[in-house]
Amino acid sequence: MATKFRKKPVVVEAIRWTGRNADEVLRFMCPDIPEDAMAFSETVKTLEGEMHVSKGDWVIKGIKGEFYPCKPDIFEATYEPVIAAAAPDERQELRIKREAEFTKDAINSGIDRLRELTGEDFHGYRSEILGVLAAMWDHKQIDSARQSP
Repeated sequence: MATKFRKKPVVVEAIRWTGRNADEVLRFMCPDIPEDAMAFSETVKTLEGEMHVSKGDWVIKGIKGEFYPCKPDIFEATYEPVIAAAAPDERQELRIKREAEFTKDAINSGIDRLRELTGEDFHGYRSEILGVLAAMWDHKQIDSARQSP
Protein backbone atom coordinates (compact mmCIF):
# COMPACT_ATOMS: atom_id res chain seq x y z
CA MET A 1 0.00 0.00 0.00
CA ALA A 2 1.33 3.45 -0.94
CA THR A 3 1.96 6.07 1.72
CA LYS A 4 1.38 9.78 1.11
CA PHE A 5 4.25 12.22 1.59
CA ARG A 6 4.44 16.00 1.69
CA LYS A 7 7.45 17.76 0.21
CA LYS A 8 9.54 19.45 2.90
CA PRO A 9 9.62 23.23 2.73
CA VAL A 10 13.07 23.92 1.31
CA VAL A 11 14.25 27.33 0.13
CA VAL A 12 16.15 27.26 -3.16
CA GLU A 13 17.69 29.92 -5.38
CA ALA A 14 16.60 30.06 -9.01
CA ILE A 15 16.93 32.17 -12.12
CA ARG A 16 14.76 32.08 -15.24
CA TRP A 17 16.44 31.56 -18.62
CA THR A 18 14.86 34.15 -20.92
CA GLY A 19 17.04 33.48 -23.93
CA ARG A 20 18.72 36.86 -23.43
CA ASN A 21 20.23 36.59 -19.95
CA ALA A 22 23.09 34.13 -20.49
CA ASP A 23 25.50 36.28 -18.43
CA GLU A 24 23.13 36.29 -15.44
CA VAL A 25 22.55 32.53 -15.64
CA LEU A 26 26.28 31.85 -15.91
CA ARG A 27 27.12 34.16 -12.99
CA PHE A 28 24.45 32.37 -10.96
CA MET A 29 25.84 28.94 -11.79
CA CYS A 30 29.56 29.76 -11.88
CA PRO A 31 30.28 32.82 -9.73
CA ASP A 32 34.02 32.09 -9.48
CA ILE A 33 34.76 31.67 -13.21
CA PRO A 34 36.03 34.79 -15.04
CA GLU A 35 33.40 36.27 -17.35
CA ASP A 36 35.59 35.97 -20.46
CA ALA A 37 35.81 32.19 -19.90
CA MET A 38 32.04 31.73 -19.75
CA ALA A 39 29.82 30.46 -22.53
CA PHE A 40 26.25 29.33 -21.94
CA SER A 41 25.34 26.37 -24.14
CA GLU A 42 21.72 25.94 -22.95
CA THR A 43 22.67 22.82 -21.02
CA VAL A 44 23.02 22.33 -17.28
CA LYS A 45 25.23 19.70 -15.70
CA THR A 46 23.01 17.97 -13.14
CA LEU A 47 23.61 15.05 -10.82
CA GLU A 48 21.96 12.87 -13.48
CA GLY A 49 24.01 14.24 -16.40
CA GLU A 50 23.59 17.15 -18.81
CA MET A 51 20.07 18.47 -19.32
CA HIS A 52 18.78 20.95 -21.90
CA VAL A 53 17.41 24.31 -20.73
CA SER A 54 14.67 25.79 -22.91
CA LYS A 55 13.77 29.45 -23.00
CA GLY A 56 11.39 30.10 -20.07
CA ASP A 57 12.78 27.26 -17.93
CA TRP A 58 14.08 27.96 -14.45
CA VAL A 59 17.59 26.95 -13.39
CA ILE A 60 17.44 25.92 -9.74
CA LYS A 61 20.30 25.61 -7.30
CA GLY A 62 19.50 22.66 -5.04
CA ILE A 63 20.21 22.24 -1.35
CA LYS A 64 23.56 20.56 -2.05
CA GLY A 65 24.70 23.21 -4.54
CA GLU A 66 23.66 21.19 -7.58
CA PHE A 67 21.85 22.79 -10.53
CA TYR A 68 18.94 21.50 -12.55
CA PRO A 69 16.39 22.94 -14.99
CA CYS A 70 12.69 23.09 -14.19
CA LYS A 71 9.77 23.73 -16.56
CA PRO A 72 7.79 26.90 -15.76
CA ASP A 73 4.51 25.11 -14.94
CA ILE A 74 6.24 22.74 -12.51
CA PHE A 75 8.19 25.61 -10.97
CA GLU A 76 5.02 27.69 -10.44
CA ALA A 77 3.21 24.70 -8.89
CA THR A 78 6.11 23.83 -6.59
CA TYR A 79 7.73 27.12 -5.54
CA GLU A 80 6.68 30.55 -4.34
CA PRO A 81 8.80 33.65 -3.73
CA VAL A 82 10.36 33.93 -0.29
CA ILE A 83 9.46 37.18 1.39
CA ALA A 84 12.36 38.52 3.37
CA ALA A 85 11.82 36.99 6.76
CA ALA A 86 12.36 38.83 9.99
CA ALA A 87 15.18 37.68 12.24
CA PRO A 88 14.13 35.14 14.91
CA ASP A 89 14.06 37.79 17.66
CA GLU A 90 11.95 40.07 15.48
CA ARG A 91 9.56 37.22 14.63
CA GLN A 92 9.18 36.41 18.33
CA GLU A 93 8.55 40.06 19.11
CA LEU A 94 5.94 40.32 16.32
CA ARG A 95 4.23 37.15 17.55
CA ILE A 96 4.13 38.48 21.10
CA LYS A 97 2.70 41.81 19.90
CA ARG A 98 -0.02 40.02 17.89
CA GLU A 99 -0.87 37.83 20.87
CA ALA A 100 -0.89 40.88 23.16
CA GLU A 101 -3.29 42.65 20.82
CA PHE A 102 -5.53 39.56 20.73
CA THR A 103 -5.41 39.25 24.54
CA LYS A 104 -6.18 42.94 25.01
CA ASP A 105 -9.14 42.69 22.61
CA ALA A 106 -10.41 39.56 24.37
CA ILE A 107 -10.19 41.25 27.80
CA ASN A 108 -11.95 44.37 26.53
CA SER A 109 -14.69 42.23 24.97
CA GLY A 110 -15.08 40.36 28.25
CA ILE A 111 -15.28 43.60 30.23
CA ASP A 112 -17.86 44.96 27.77
CA ARG A 113 -19.91 41.78 28.16
CA LEU A 114 -19.75 42.06 31.97
CA ARG A 115 -21.01 45.65 31.70
CA GLU A 116 -23.90 44.46 29.50
CA LEU A 117 -24.80 41.72 31.99
CA THR A 118 -24.40 43.68 35.23
CA GLY A 119 -24.79 47.31 34.25
CA GLU A 120 -21.49 48.11 35.99
CA ASP A 121 -18.38 49.53 34.32
CA PHE A 122 -15.46 47.14 34.85
CA HIS A 123 -12.99 49.04 32.62
CA GLY A 124 -11.44 50.57 35.74
CA TYR A 125 -10.42 47.04 36.76
CA ARG A 126 -8.75 46.19 33.44
CA SER A 127 -5.21 46.43 34.82
CA GLU A 128 -6.07 44.26 37.82
CA ILE A 129 -7.74 41.65 35.61
CA LEU A 130 -4.67 41.51 33.39
CA GLY A 131 -2.45 41.30 36.48
CA VAL A 132 -4.35 38.25 37.73
CA LEU A 133 -4.14 36.60 34.31
CA ALA A 134 -0.42 37.36 34.07
CA ALA A 135 0.16 35.78 37.48
CA MET A 136 -1.90 32.74 36.48
CA TRP A 137 -0.34 32.14 33.06
CA ASP A 138 2.88 34.14 33.24
CA HIS A 139 2.58 35.09 29.56
CA LYS A 140 4.67 37.91 28.15
CA GLN A 141 1.82 38.89 25.83
CA ILE A 142 -0.44 39.57 28.83
CA ASP A 143 2.22 41.79 30.40
CA SER A 144 2.56 43.54 27.07
CA ALA A 145 -1.22 44.04 26.79
CA ARG A 146 -1.28 45.36 30.34
CA GLN A 147 1.17 48.14 29.39
CA SER A 148 -0.81 49.28 26.34
CA PRO A 149 -3.71 51.70 26.78
